[in-house]
Amino acid sequence: MTPQEKAKELVDRFIPYCTYNKDGLVIPMAKQCALIAVDEVINSRPVLPSTAPQITLDRCCLAAKEFWQQVKQEINKL
Repeated sequence: MTPQEKAKELVDRFIPYCTYNKDGLVIPMAKQCALIAVDEVINSRPVLPSTAPQITLDRCCLAAKEFWQQVKQEINKL
């Protein structure tokens, strides 16, 4: 899944839980909820037991963080 696809999926998943304002707009609230969720993922730094060498774990963590930062950028573009 691309960062663009994940961004749209997250925003779309929050829409049913948002209330509409007087103009019928819900997207800004859904985007804000999605951004909060992505920040939580970025800041979580989960520790998983693994037999992989540390360098491999470091690369995986860096790649995951970069992916979620790209998702955040894509949410802001929506």
